[in-house]
Amino acid sequence: MNQFFIQLNDDRQVKITPSQESIQSLEPSADVTIEELAVQGNNISAQIGGKGIAYVYFDLLVGQSAENWLCRVYREHLRAETEKAVGGMLRPVWQTNQVVCHSFQPLLRLLRSDDHVTLIAVRSRSYPQPDTETIWEAEGEYTAVGGRYSAVATLTFDNDGHLRKMLLSREGSRGNRLAEKMPRQGDRLLPTLPLLRQGKDGLWQAGKAHAEGLVIQTPALSWETINGVGNLYAALTVEDIHGRQVRTFAPLVV
Repeated sequence: MNQFFIQLNDDRQVKITPSQESIQSLEPSADVTIEELAVQGNNISAQIGGKGIAYVYFDLLVGQSAENWLCRVYREHLRAETEKAVGGMLRPVWQTNQVVCHSFQPLLRLLRSDDHVTLIAVRSRSYPQPDTETIWEAEGEYTAVGGRYSAVATLTFDNDGHLRKMLLSREGSRGNRLAEKMPRQGDRLLPTLPLLRQGKDGLWQAGKAHAEGLVIQTPALSWETINGVGNLYAALTVEDIHGRQVRTFAPLVV
């Protein structure tokens, strides 16, 4: 799988470098279905069915036509019409046969540090709760200035795109070590982007890639949004209680 470029706007693009070792086949759910997907403007709908539906997500994908890979740059939990309280938290109750509708904006998120920017993939951290701000997460490989250490970073953002915290995970002799830190000037972040490809047999493969690295200029990181251009796709993904998923997507005209 070769490097490719995602067009950000008329005069900017970002290079995406896939990881060859990360590709794996995904086991589809045999219990849930998605049918009759329709995208009209910024609205998406589909008929979902089956038993044991845990979550439904809206995904924004960017296509790479040469090898049919799709790069997921945005994921959002969708709320169900019916919910129940479990352990003090609301959980969705999806019907065995219902229509799901969602309005969206085809926006890409660029992580900015002063005049340096790169593309990130964001996802809502959990199912939305009433009167609670949505928390967003992005992942990447983090290297401290001078190469003192490297770690897998999970960055947490508020709904306005401002970085709130960063959790670093490093392998040690006693297992993974977790530490909460804030970025420092001179450190480097290599954003991780999920990749998906549907084979001729209809089964999905998953992998990961990296966007261009960002050298930290200031700890006050934030994202900015831009309208996506090029090969954009809107998708719905249904996840069952075992974590298995089915998905369907359609191209966007922007």
